[in-house]
Amino acid sequence: MRITNIVAIVVSLCAASLVGCGSATEPALRQLAWIGYQPNQAIVAPDTVRVGQPFDLTVTTWGSGSRACNDPDGTTVAYVGSVARVTAFVRVPLGDVTCTRDLRSYPQRAVVRLSSPGVAVIRLIGAKSSRGMPVVVDSVERVVVVVP
Repeated sequence: MRITNIVAIVVSLCAASLVGCGSATEPALRQLAWIGYQPNQAIVAPDTVRVGQPFDLTVTTWGSGSRACNDPDGTTVAYVGSVARVTAFVRVPLGDVTCTRDLRSYPQRAVVRLSSPGVAVIRLIGAKSSRGMPVVVDSVERVVVVVP
């Protein structure tokens, strides 16, 4: 009987902890993903690409280990000359949600197609914050060579 009570308590605590984590059906806000940790590893892309041919790249963003508190929500790509601006997003829950303070990486995929030969820049746009400072928009860049 005592083991049954302990199991019931453990199951109840686990269920209660999950309630605070949010779910896919709860309202959430789409916001810039956090790129401020390990910026030199934020963009993984080929060194050389062919003009006009799409290629995959991976951008790594960071957030709470609680997936419901920091759910990757895709990327957008916009082009300005030889710069491909990749913006990474996450969905964060609205309301009373309990999130863990551990830090986890969240890789996200983007497809880029560069239209001119030469040197091009992949610019990742996201959010950054230093201890005690407000969150600001920031960017990380990586150069690729575009060949004919």
